[in-house]
Amino acid sequence: MELVRRVTSHFKFNNKSSIINLHPLNEQYYKLKMKYFNSGQHQRWISRSFFDYLNLKVDTTVLDLGCSFGVLWCQNVEKLKSYAPITLGENLLVNVRISQQNLKSRNINYPVELVDYKRLKFDDNSFNKVISRIDFEECSLSDQLIMIEECCRVVEPNGTCYFFIDNNQLTNIMNQLLYQFDSSLDIQMDPTGLERYEVESFLEKKFESIEIINYNNNSGIYEADVLINLLIAAKNLNFIDLIVKRHRIAEFTLFLTRYLEKYGPIYLNPGHKIMICNKKAQKCH
Repeated sequence: MELVRRVTSHFKFNNKSSIINLHPLNEQYYKLKMKYFNSGQHQRWISRSFFDYLNLKVDTTVLDLGCSFGVLWCQNVEKLKSYAPITLGENLLVNVRISQQNLKSRNINYPVELVDYKRLKFDDNSFNKVISRIDFEECSLSDQLIMIEECCRVVEPNGTCYFFIDNNQLTNIMNQLLYQFDSSLDIQMDPTGLERYEVESFLEKKFESIEIINYNNNSGIYEADVLINLLIAAKNLNFIDLIVKRHRIAEFTLFLTRYLEKYGPIYLNPGHKIMICNKKAQKCH
């Protein structure tokens, strides 16, 4: 099931060609990730981790901006033992200290330090890969442009920059920003497949009940395309809001269409709930 588009892009900056990747992640992503780790299923997650996609070599150099307390590195310590050097950066001193403590507790000796995203101290072409979890939402447009420029400056020619963002609105913002550098630029969304895996797992468990508000038509069985329009029209539904924010309506439509094909029609009564059961759709009174 393909929920996320994948388009490889090349970003041209100062006569360099670098790949730009946008990873649309949000809080639910991390909650589900920790759920798998806490339930002992970490191997299932790690097997498809971001580091697998990076395919780091022993001599790979990585700059991790906004290292999230070193969590990713701690979780992948077995894989990263032979990977060096790796520099982690944070923009808050308290985050640096927490990251240092977390890494030290796992005997990981990678440096963590306070950095200025708008003025990176590293020379041009210093890293094979740059991973950036900068909070673009909190920055002005001019600062966003500077930070993107800095990330691309320190990555080597034909290197890769990864920008993590938390919703589709920011995806659009990033598209606009990157367009200013290269009008032919496309974006690679979620190349790891983690977002797709997370969404499918979330929907399997949570897509059970949707309330249709102020729906006054007669009762009946509706085809997938009609029902989808009803769902999309319900702007105040938290569940639908979550999906639409994180994925395009067309992608959600594709998922729901296939879901209905698999489990059968959904029986809808005015003012009541839509129930999508694991085995078969049923009436809800």
